[in-house]
Amino acid sequence: MRTPPSPAAMTPQPKGFYLLFFVELCERYGFYTAVFLLVPYASSRIGLSEVEASLLYGTYTALIYSTTFAGGIIADRLLGFRAATLIGLAIMASGSLLLATSVKAAAFVGLAALLVGNGYYKPSVSSLLGLLYDKDDPRRDSGYTLLYMGINIGAGAAAIGAGLLSRDLGYHTAFLVAGLGKLLAFAALLVGGRVFHSVGAAPADRPLMRTDFAGLPNLLWLAVGTIALVMLSNFLLFHTFATGEIIAVVCAAAFGYFLFTVLRLDAKSRQRALVMLMLFSFGVIFWAVYNQDADTILLFIAQVVDRTVMGFEIPSSAFLSLNSLVIIIGAPLMSILWFRLAARDISPSDSIRFAIGLLLLGAAYCALALAPPGASGLVSPLWLIVFFLLFSVAELLVEPIGLSMVSRLATRELMGFAMGMWFMVHALGNYGSGLLAKLAAVPEGTGPAGEVATSQAAFLDYGLLALAAGLLLIALLPVIGIWRNEADDAEGDA
Repeated sequence: MRTPPSPAAMTPQPKGFYLLFFVELCERYGFYTAVFLLVPYASSRIGLSEVEASLLYGTYTALIYSTTFAGGIIADRLLGFRAATLIGLAIMASGSLLLATSVKAAAFVGLAALLVGNGYYKPSVSSLLGLLYDKDDPRRDSGYTLLYMGINIGAGAAAIGAGLLSRDLGYHTAFLVAGLGKLLAFAALLVGGRVFHSVGAAPADRPLMRTDFAGLPNLLWLAVGTIALVMLSNFLLFHTFATGEIIAVVCAAAFGYFLFTVLRLDAKSRQRALVMLMLFSFGVIFWAVYNQDADTILLFIAQVVDRTVMGFEIPSSAFLSLNSLVIIIGAPLMSILWFRLAARDISPSDSIRFAIGLLLLGAAYCALALAPPGASGLVSPLWLIVFFLLFSVAELLVEPIGLSMVSRLATRELMGFAMGMWFMVHALGNYGSGLLAKLAAVPEGTGPAGEVATSQAAFLDYGLLALAAGLLLIALLPVIGIWRNEADDAEGDA
C-alpha cells in the first residue's frame, strides 16, 4: 500500500516548473504559428498550389514528432536534457526566422529546421520536468497537467495573434514574432537554468567530448548528423508522396529497437517498460481517432453544421477553439483533482486514466454521430459543445498523464528515449488519422443529407474503435497491475 502524501508533499510546484511553463508557452506559440499558417503561407508566399500546400502540411505534421526518437537518445547519452532543450530552441528559432524571409528555398529549410529542433526539444523539456519530482511525488501529475495548460495557452495565443499579424502586417511579421518567442524561451532557460542545479545536466563522463568513432569527437559527429538530418527533412518535405511509407518504416524500426532495449533491462525495469509499450500501442489508437478534429470534424462543421447565430455566420475554424478553451479551464481543475485523490491515496493508475480517456473519446464521436439534423437539414452547433467537452477531457486524461507516466516508469538511462517514443506515438497516430479520414470522404455531387449520413457513419466508426480500445485496456488492467506491483516489490526488496 502506498504511503499517503505528507503535508510537505502538497506544497506548490518546484521552482523549475514555473520556468518550464514559461518556456513551453513561448515555444508552443511559435510551434502552432507554423501549423496554423503553413497552408495559406505556402499558397500565397512560396508559390505552391492549394493541393501542394495541403500535401506539405500533411507531411510536416506527420514528421514533426518523428525526430523525437533520435533527440531523446541524444539527450540521454550525450547532451543531457538542459543542453538538448536549449539546442532545440536555437534550431527552431532559426527555422522560424527563415520562414519569415518568404523565399521558397529558405522556407523549406526553415520547416526542416523546425522538425529537427523539435526532435531535440520536445522529449528533453518533458523529461526535464519529470526529473524535478521524486518517484512518488503527488505533484507530478498535477505538474504535467498544468504544463499542458501552458501549451494550450500558447496554441490559443497563436491562433489569434498569428492570424492577426499575418493579416495586418504580413506573414513575415508573424513568423518573425514566432522566432523571437523561441529566442525569449532560450534566453529564459539559459539565464534561469541555475534553478535546476545538477538536474538534467550532461552525463558525468562527458561522452560528448570523447572520440568514440574514427578518431573524431562525438561533438563533431553530432553537428554533422544534425545538418544531415535537416537536409534529409528538407528532401522529404519536397517529396511528400513518400511520407506515409517512411513514417511507417521509421516508427516500426523505433518500436522494434525500443523493445530490443527493454528486453535487455533487469526484471523490474523491463516490466515497467512493457507497461509503457502497451500504453504506447493504445496511444496510437487514441491519436489516430483524436486527430480528426482539424480534418473531418472541421469539414463536417463547414458543410453540415448550422453556424448562423443571431444572423452572424461563425467561421468553421472558430469552433475548434472550444478545445483550447476546455483545456485551459479544465487543466487546473484536473490538477486539483489529482492532488486531492493522491491525498486520499485513491489516485487512479495511468492505465485507468488511459482507458477512461479512450472511452470519453469514443463517446464524443458517438454523440456527434447520433446528432439529429434540424428542420433545415443542418446539425445544431450545441452538439459541438457536447463533442468538444468530452473530446477535450479525454485529451487531458491521456496526453499530460502520458508524459507523467513515461517520466515515472522509465529508468534514468531510458527516460529521454522513452519520451521520444511517446512522441513517436503521435507521429504514427497522425499517419493513422489520415487513413481513417478516408472513411469520411464525401463523393462529389452528394447532397446535404448524404453529407450528414456519410460523415456521421465515419464518426460512429471512430467512436466504436475508441470504445473498443478502451474496453480492451480495461480487460488488461489486471495484467498491467501485476506487472506494476511486481516491479514495485522488486524495487522495495532492493
